[in-house]
Amino acid sequence: MLAVAREPDLTTDAPAVAVLRFHHGTDDPTETAISDGIAEDILNGLGRFRAVTVLARSTSFAVSGEAAQEWRTLGEKLGADYFVDGDIKRLGGTFDVGVRLTEASRGVQLWSDRYLAQDTEIFSVQNEIAHRIVSRLVSRLEDAGLQRMSSKPTDSLAAYELVLRGIAALRGYRPQDNEDARQLFEAAIEKDPHYGVAQSYLALSHVIIGGYAMASTNV
Repeated sequence: MLAVAREPDLTTDAPAVAVLRFHHGTDDPTETAISDGIAEDILNGLGRFRAVTVLARSTSFAVSGEAAQEWRTLGEKLGADYFVDGDIKRLGGTFDVGVRLTEASRGVQLWSDRYLAQDTEIFSVQNEIAHRIVSRLVSRLEDAGLQRMSSKPTDSLAAYELVLRGIAALRGYRPQDNEDARQLFEAAIEKDPHYGVAQSYLALSHVIIGGYAMASTNV
C-alpha cells in the first residue's frame, strides 16, 4: 500500500498530524497487516487534503512504540501538532477498532471512537472504516487549526468582514450557501493573501463541498 503523505511544511499554517501504527497486542502477522492497513488508509485519506499536513509513513510508524507521555517531545521533534493512534481487538468473530486524536503539545485527547466489523468482513470494510474516521478527523483538525490561526488577525477590515459573511453563509442550510461561503473566503484572501483564518476557512469550505472524505485531491 503506497502512502501519499508528505513531510511537514514548516512554512504553512496547516496543522501537521502523525498517524501511528495501530496496536493489536498479538504476534499474528494477519492482524499486523490489518492494523497497519487501517492506519495507512487513514494516513493516505488525510494526505488528500491540503488543509492538513501529514507526516510520511516511515516517520510516523517509526515512533509508534513511544509512550503517550513522550508525545509532546516527539511532536516538537517531528513538527507534528497532532497524533492519531488506535487499537484493534478481536472479539470472537468480530474486530473492535478504536481510534484517538491527541494534541501533541498538551497530550490531551481531543476525540475518540470505536468501530465494529465482522471477521470475514474486515478487509472489505477496512476502507469504509478509514473513510469514516478521516471525515471526523478532518473536521476536528480543521476546528483546531482555525482556533490556532484566529490569533493572527488581518489589517484589512474588508477581508475581516468578508470572512464573517463567509462564516455566516457556511452555517446556512441552502445548497448554495457553501459555494457562496467559498467565494467570500476567496475574496477575503484577495484583500489579504496572508490572512490565515480566511485561508483555513476556504479549505474547510472545499472539504464540505467535496463531501469530506470524498473531497477532491486538490483540497
